[in-house]
Amino acid sequence: MLVWVGLVILIPCLGRAVSDVFYKAPSGAEWTRRYSEMLDQLERQAQAGKFGKNALGFHSDPNHPSVNPPAAARYWNAFSDGVMQQREDGHNQRVAQALAGRRFACLSPTVLYQQASEAIAGTGIHRCISIWDQINRYKSQFKEYVLSNDAEDPDSLHLLFGFEYAVGDWKAISNKPIDFDTVPKFQEHDLALGQSLKLAIWDIGQLTLFNLVFFAASWVSFMKYDVR
Repeated sequence: MLVWVGLVILIPCLGRAVSDVFYKAPSGAEWTRRYSEMLDQLERQAQAGKFGKNALGFHSDPNHPSVNPPAAARYWNAFSDGVMQQREDGHNQRVAQALAGRRFACLSPTVLYQQASEAIAGTGIHRCISIWDQINRYKSQFKEYVLSNDAEDPDSLHLLFGFEYAVGDWKAISNKPIDFDTVPKFQEHDLALGQSLKLAIWDIGQLTLFNLVFFAASWVSFMKYDVR
């Protein structure tokens, strides 16, 4: 009974504590600090001329001497890449933390059963990882679509970046209407049954081993028991 309580109750509860110790993810304050450091570094690089002259200039007129649209595009794209990299790092660290806790908790048959059920049903952490990868692929696909349509507009500066005056005043990218039906749509795809079973096969094997070990232990205990 003590062994069963430890396997079913104690070990699953300790999974989170173990992952926090060995794979501690940065706190919100830590992410804020990293974001501020990244922004300060980009501003210093811009002031040093890494992205071009007047990369930080603000004016509604793209031809004003205080602004430089190509330089601004390089700066803001570097900023966007930095933010996305931080999000990617945060996602990867949280996934690694969750998987570390699960690996320890897999000493429990209840966690093995949960993982196998989630894999076959297409839910749980593997579903989270799959959706994240699908979103990243769609983001690249959508960007290619925007760039290909923008290339057909001779009035555009062909500069894709996030900036207050980029589209409306500077015409950095084409603002001509497009056919909505041609826009690539995001569609979530479930894991195929074969992939789900592949993810669950190790857990199912461990569950089978647990059953064999416990059955053998029970049989030996029964055979050695003296009713007298």
